[in-house]
Amino acid sequence: VQSGTETMLGKAVAAISRIDAGGGRVFIEGEHWKAVSDTPVEAGQTVEVIGIEGLTLKVKPKNQ
Repeated sequence: VQSGTETMLGKAVAAISRIDAGGGRVFIEGEHWKAVSDTPVEAGQTVEVIGIEGLTLKVKPKNQ
């Protein structure tokens, strides 16, 4: 896959706001996206995209 949302899976990006199960924000591929995480993530922390549901990315904290 060369384009589309599937290309975001596995990418690591910085959270631009706190992300938890209720939501948060990331900036990826030139756009702001809503993101959710089962494990809370603070702004600036690196997250990995693990899924996409509609216009919401599912992320998890990325182990450095």
